[in-house]
Amino acid sequence: MDDFHDDEAHHENQDQDNDSHQKDPGQCSQVAFPAGPEHVPSNTFRMDEAPGADAIDWHSKMIADMPEGFGFNAATDRIVDLETGKSLCGPLRVAFRLCDISGQNWHCGLEFINHGGQRQEVIIDAGQIEKSMREVACLLACLGFALLGTASSLGRFIRHAVPKILGLILLQPGHARLPDGIPIYATRHGEILRTQGSHGLLIRTKECKALQSVAGTLQTWQIEVASLAMGNPALILALATALSGPLLAYTNAASIGLNLYSLNSSGKSTALKMMGSAYEDSSVLNNWRATPTAVELMAAEANDGLLILDEFPSEPERWHVETVMMIGNGTGKSRSNVTLALNRAKRSRVVIASTAEESMRHYMTAAGLNPPDGLSVRMIDIPVRRWTHGVFEDLHGYSGGGSFSKAICDAVARNHGTAGPAFIRWILKHDTELRAEIGALIACAFDEIAQGLGLAVVPDDVGRVLTAFSLISVAGELAIRAGILPWKAGTSRAAVVDVAKIWLAGRNGEVSQRCRRIAEGIHAKRDAFVDLAAPGTSAQTETGWKTKDWFYVLPAAFDAFAGEHPQNAARDLEGDGLLQRGTEANCLLSRISIPGLKERKRVYSLKASAILAALGPSED
Repeated sequence: MDDFHDDEAHHENQDQDNDSHQKDPGQCSQVAFPAGPEHVPSNTFRMDEAPGADAIDWHSKMIADMPEGFGFNAATDRIVDLETGKSLCGPLRVAFRLCDISGQNWHCGLEFINHGGQRQEVIIDAGQIEKSMREVACLLACLGFALLGTASSLGRFIRHAVPKILGLILLQPGHARLPDGIPIYATRHGEILRTQGSHGLLIRTKECKALQSVAGTLQTWQIEVASLAMGNPALILALATALSGPLLAYTNAASIGLNLYSLNSSGKSTALKMMGSAYEDSSVLNNWRATPTAVELMAAEANDGLLILDEFPSEPERWHVETVMMIGNGTGKSRSNVTLALNRAKRSRVVIASTAEESMRHYMTAAGLNPPDGLSVRMIDIPVRRWTHGVFEDLHGYSGGGSFSKAICDAVARNHGTAGPAFIRWILKHDTELRAEIGALIACAFDEIAQGLGLAVVPDDVGRVLTAFSLISVAGELAIRAGILPWKAGTSRAAVVDVAKIWLAGRNGEVSQRCRRIAEGIHAKRDAFVDLAAPGTSAQTETGWKTKDWFYVLPAAFDAFAGEHPQNAARDLEGDGLLQRGTEANCLLSRISIPGLKERKRVYSLKASAILAALGPSED
């Protein structure tokens, strides 16, 4: 893989559309225009032309490209329908026509001056022009287009225009290949990432939801964001997972899903924000409080990339199960339109990251939804409470998990939108090598992870999850080699093995190592607990009380058993089923009445049977 090394992995690629050809003027008036306002990129579809483009040049092109039967009145700044002698609209140019890579699905690219004096671009489906020009006119009016004539006259203008520029349209974000095999990538924001060999060809995307938000540079993102992941296996895994989406197309792999679960205030959402920062501003996260169609559309927009959905509902509905399986299978729903023609579902490959307070399987089982067997493969449930500070292990000198989380969120707000595109450009540049070697890299990572887990034989269902972990490991290591992630080689691989151990332990019903140590300490000191069933025994104790079914541990004694960060240890015990919280809101302590004592005592209530069950062989 040394062939993949590239010190210029994040060079800038810019489209260079050649639209220098002009049509004979015909019946159109040739006029000179003063320099207009600076060009502002469309909020619907981006423009490749640089800001500050010469307005005189654009109007000259508009006049040169005017279709027969129409002219331009310089005095009124209006296009005139010569058949009626009436003004049709403001400045408008049919700048190009586009088809998809198969030569079908033609579209028209329109450029016009809106009411604010800004030049805007919009792409219209050619079929829609034939079907309903009224709908097209309504769309243009919403974008600020000045239409003075009829929709039918506007349709005649568009149909009769013969633009010199032909190009390609990508109907879905993600990877694509030009007819000559050159790889390109369309972001969800409409940006085309391409290699140098594909410049000069006009390429647009079907839709563009919003302009991409970029802040800081790749270097500042590495220093302020990615460096904070060091020493934190869950955060290292998160960033490697975020960058694995663009590699799905090279492996023919199914979509990958990770669900980070634990109680609140454990840093789960912070991990998602760190992931999202590789591509865009992730200070506000999408969540599962949406309709099934909305989630499906978000998955389609995230094709070959990352989809983040925070806060999986504690009371899921049937559609949540179906949507998780649908995303995992890589297909949406087929639907019929108003003409009863079948609109085929789009296929998509996506990495989905989610959070919850419990595993998805737990919630679905509790809701009586009977989760399908493939759920645990499509959404890998990872209990993030297993580290010292929830999702965090190394706080990098901050006083606590809360302050460290805030530092990450602040850094993400200052630095985002650079790492993902830089890695995609590196992937495109090394397309041939990756296609040849990605399979061997994943197989090698698989063996290393299985060895790290001590698995001589890997069951099929475990193997499918380890395959996903392997792709994540490879993505992280390639991003390190490309100079995107500022870590030492092997960092991603080691973190994936650490997290895979926790996943496997949770899958096998094992408790965390810290919970086992606490259980061992309580069991060793069981004689120090006052037995409430023994008659004539003094109730006074510094440790706690016990019955056949419970250990009631006083807070001071619990702190001694738990060691550092007892509150996090209590959350771990609850998550592993050893501790039962009391009835007070957001309180892990219970209040109990002790015979012989006047005041009720606040204690940690631990199940005796769970304490015994936790006394097993060490995870190490």
